[in-house]
Amino acid sequence: MAHVSARPPTASADAAPGPDAGLEAPGALPPDAREPWWQGSAPQVSLIRDARSAGAWVKVCLPQPEAEFSVALGRPVGWVQATACYRENVCWMRPWHGVDPARLPRETQFLLYRVPHGYRLIAPVLSGAHRMSLSASPAGALLLRGDSGDPRVQAREFDAAYVLHGRHPHEMLRVASRAIARRSPELALRKHKPTPGFVDDLGWCSYNAFYNDIGHDKVRRLLQSYADAGVLPRTVILDEGWMRSSADQRLASFEADREKFPRGLDGFIADLKRMGVRSVILWHAFAGYWRGAERGCEPGVQIDPAGTYLPDRLVDDTATTEPAGDEATVGESFYPHAVVSKPVGLASPGLGGFYDAFHASLRAQGVDGVKIDAMAWIEMHGLDRGGRVAVMRDLVRAAEASAEQHFDDNLLNCSSCSSDFFLQALRANVTRTSCDFFPDRPETHGEHLWINAHVSTWVGEWVLPDWDMFQTGHEAGAYHAAARAISGGPVYATDEPSRQDPDLLRRLAAFDGRIPRCVEPARVAEDNLMVDPTTSDALLKVVNRNRYGAVVGLFHCRSGSDREPTLTGAWSPRDAPGIPHGAKAEYACWSETKRSLRRVAENERTALQLGRYGYEVVTVGPIQEGFAAIGLEDLLNPGGALLAIRREAEHVEIDLMDGGAFVAYAKKRPRLVEAQRTPSPQQGPAEAVQSTPFEHDVSTGMLRVYAPPARRTTLRIAW
Repeated sequence: MAHVSARPPTASADAAPGPDAGLEAPGALPPDAREPWWQGSAPQVSLIRDARSAGAWVKVCLPQPEAEFSVALGRPVGWVQATACYRENVCWMRPWHGVDPARLPRETQFLLYRVPHGYRLIAPVLSGAHRMSLSASPAGALLLRGDSGDPRVQAREFDAAYVLHGRHPHEMLRVASRAIARRSPELALRKHKPTPGFVDDLGWCSYNAFYNDIGHDKVRRLLQSYADAGVLPRTVILDEGWMRSSADQRLASFEADREKFPRGLDGFIADLKRMGVRSVILWHAFAGYWRGAERGCEPGVQIDPAGTYLPDRLVDDTATTEPAGDEATVGESFYPHAVVSKPVGLASPGLGGFYDAFHASLRAQGVDGVKIDAMAWIEMHGLDRGGRVAVMRDLVRAAEASAEQHFDDNLLNCSSCSSDFFLQALRANVTRTSCDFFPDRPETHGEHLWINAHVSTWVGEWVLPDWDMFQTGHEAGAYHAAARAISGGPVYATDEPSRQDPDLLRRLAAFDGRIPRCVEPARVAEDNLMVDPTTSDALLKVVNRNRYGAVVGLFHCRSGSDREPTLTGAWSPRDAPGIPHGAKAEYACWSETKRSLRRVAENERTALQLGRYGYEVVTVGPIQEGFAAIGLEDLLNPGGALLAIRREAEHVEIDLMDGGAFVAYAKKRPRLVEAQRTPSPQQGPAEAVQSTPFEHDVSTGMLRVYAPPARRTTLRIAW
């Protein structure tokens, strides 16, 4: 690779095309649009063109080896406005929007800024034992920081960040993620990783329902109330409070607290499985409990006291926020002040043996998977262990190997929104993308969606984002449910006893508990990326796609106060990803809130107004040969129920994940609609095909078919 000047890399006509050349061409700029990236770069900084993409690598060469460094990339040329994701604390990322580069936050892990001729992307990466991030000087110069997490782990040369110039941000993200993955044997793209089975089942988590006050009978009674209402969650996440721990918050045993679970985990899980629960996922912190594990918690597992180390700049940040009194949640900032004040009981020499023994014991007690919390805390234990990148790699490899061996990859990664984690995950996939759901803090609900949507837009290339739990009986229950329904990730409630909304739960899953999940992580729409909907008079706009068709979601994300104004936004079929677009294209668009169908042209924009906790989900189906399938009307993501569509000259066959009211656009009234249980090897011979009632509105083209409920269904619509 040859050194190049600090100008935006673009596709070159005389360069040999790489494997992504066709993909990347739409993001490249013509030669006359090229400008320098920045002014005033430090002499240690240069750019090296990436031979297989339209981007380049920021090369840093220091005068001498360092454990921690900061160099100036320079003041960005052409900066108009930007969006970024930065670590607001050790565990979580948060979006930032701004017009002044001097205000770019510390610990920025991804930056996209608009310039007159397009966009520029900067993605700090891992280089050897160092992790990179961005910040800014008071004069507005971008600063590139690197640290190893151990003063004795030093280096002087780094491939520190990937940079790209283009016109289409979503495409640029795909190009950048592929380029970064090609450079590292330590990570894989989301689509190349196994997807844990539990994410396709409607779930329930114990955390906001019971917090630490958890027990066998409490959980069983609550789940029985779900079952009595006909909406039993098929995945149960048993969060904090189940384990035996010492007074100073260390794991004392691999078995459950016998006072709370007198029949042990195996008896508790057997009860749940008899009810129809398919998977039970157990929570634990990365080292066992908040302060790790006790010596002697399991024979043959070595536990040693471990001190902590953070760079001074992060120690300074932690001092700005007082921790809350509850040491278990370790304060609002989630920097572990209280926990690290004493040594942590950490498995030695690494976490592999500890996880293998722990998870083998849980598997023997009937557990189907684990949720590992506080994963990013491991960065504080890099001293004398190879540094922060090395200890996170040890944690991730241990978790991946153990989950694969014992739990069929049923692993939920939590408090891990650091590039140390997601740039070293080869199998670990499902990952929480926001701080906690706070049911009693109205100002956090819109913020929660905004954070998840932006973080997912970037890390969704590496992992499957988990937008966290919510409560169906909450006044914002439908608002949260609609967002989870199109997030592309798992969907799980945390309802308290007697506060469930069974009707809302039914709108999230089919008869068998399977959720109609989108096929990709949701992303913020391109025209919404530079907007902060929590402070401006704008709506959050999120897009995703199903197997057939796409969805556009709009959400009112202001503070949650009952005095918040009604806000105006707009959507268009052009927002919808993964479907055919063209000047003459037309689409059938289903409004979730209005329960109505419209035919909409490619460039047509539809305005709408939303108030406090307001939302809209629009399902977009391309009209082809006078027909477009929408899906099951009663689901929040109707198109997710479309499993297969087979077209013939005079009819179409559609496989649905459930029966019920099916909605489509049909230019002509069908002469016949038939339904049958979808044939499968498990159900034996196919049942007889029967005609089924339908309605057709000739003025709108709306076709509604009534298929028998509570079964996989195949429709045949003939003209």
